Parts: sequence; C-alpha cells; structure tokens
Amino acid sequence: MKTIFLTVLLFTASAAYSLVYHNAEDPKSYVTRVRFNYNFTYQRTEIEAKVSQTLAIGNILGCDIGFLGSITIFIHPTDNFWGAYPVDNLIGYIGFYIERTNFFDPALTLLFYPVVHESTHLVDGYDRGNIATDKVFDSNEYIGFDLTYTLERANLTSGMIFFMYPPNKTLDQMARPLIFRWHIAGDYFIPLDQKTRLIFSGDFALFYENRWHPAINLGAGADFGGFKLMMHYEYQYGLGQDFRDLQQRFGLEMIIF
Repeated sequence: MKTIFLTVLLFTASAAYSLVYHNAEDPKSYVTRVRFNYNFTYQRTEIEAKVSQTLAIGNILGCDIGFLGSITIFIHPTDNFWGAYPVDNLIGYIGFYIERTNFFDPALTLLFYPVVHESTHLVDGYDRGNIATDKVFDSNEYIGFDLTYTLERANLTSGMIFFMYPPNKTLDQMARPLIFRWHIAGDYFIPLDQKTRLIFSGDFALFYENRWHPAINLGAGADFGGFKLMMHYEYQYGLGQDFRDLQQRFGLEMIIF
C-alpha cells in the first residue's frame, strides 16, 4: 500500500511531464495508456490501464533530476461485460531518474535510474498465501539506464536493468528471482500530414531469472500528436502475479501523454 500511496501522491503533486519521449511499446517506458486485449493465455478479454508520471525537481551539471512513478492494473471484464469488473493484478513503480540530453551527441539522450522500487499487489480478495507457491513476486529495487537516439522519423532505444534485493532475502526466497533485463526498442514514423503520422513500434527484451527468456511487444497505428491509436501484440512472461504464465495478448491500444 505504501507504493500505491506514494505513487498517487506523486501524480497529484504535479501534472508536468518532464522526460523526453521514450518508446511506445517498452513495458517500462513512462507513458500513460489503455489497452483492450484478448488474452490467448487465459482465453478471455482483458483491460490493461497504465498511468505514469514524472516530476522534475532540478538540474545539476546539465542533468535533469526528478521523481518517477507508474501504476499498471489488469482488469478482467465479466463474460457479458456487465456488473463488477475484478482487478486481477496491480504493479507499481516509484523512484528517481537522471536525464541528460545532448549526451556526446545532439541526438543522444541518457536516462539513468539510480534506484526504482517495484512491487506487485494482489487485489479484489486474492489470497496471497505462501509466497513460495503463489503467483506473486516480492517487491524489489532496480538500477538501470536507457540510451535513446532520435532521428527525423525514428527513435532507437536500448538499455539494461539490474535487479536488487534486501540483504536479508536470498534469491531462493524470492518467488520471481529477477536478476537482469536487456532490451532494444524503436519507433518509426511516416508523416501523413502536419499532425498525423503512421507509427510502427517494437520492443525486444531478454530477462534472466534462473534462465534466459525473451519478451516481445509490437504495435502499429497512427500518431495524432499527443495521442496514439495502435494495434498491440504481446508475447512475454507475465509482469506481476502471473509471471509463470507465457502471456500472448492482441488488441487495441490508446497512448496518451
């Protein structure tokens, strides 16, 4: 609950979005979006909603420094789309960032995460039970960075994340012992008029947690300037309580900045 409270407080403290734009299909990018998907893994419709916010607090030696926060929820509508919609899972992030534009090149941006807290919360009456057997991974912290190169019609991003755990917890005590994530992502734009562009976006990642496994997110649609409407495809092990299940989702995505 502490993660939820601090993140909501962060969102209400400021409406200023300070980060330079980063990839649309990267699950860890700080974009606000809603997805209406069919989940092939669970054979059911699903709504995914994500709210993200950053708050700049100052500039030191040419670097912007600030707070970041994000909440993602997965909602499972009823079969007839009427009545209560149970929230299956909630993922929260909160931490610090350091951003340096013109990083040795006018088109290159460095985004560094000194520390980010990540946690999953069970909701709507789920029994947490024994963390060794339940589909839940404990909270963790991570440190990482992204490098983004911006072209006239595209941006390319690549980065790494290293996960950290408290000294009193060993990896064999964790339900999901995440250790490392590497990814490469890109957005490509085709202008249609002064405000509208076609957009093709993708993110490919490799996770290590006892073994290597890939994660793929793809999107294609239109960018209307601050609002994007895209078809979305996802192939990856779940983020949060469903991490043991290989998720395949396809649907409609709306991205709002």
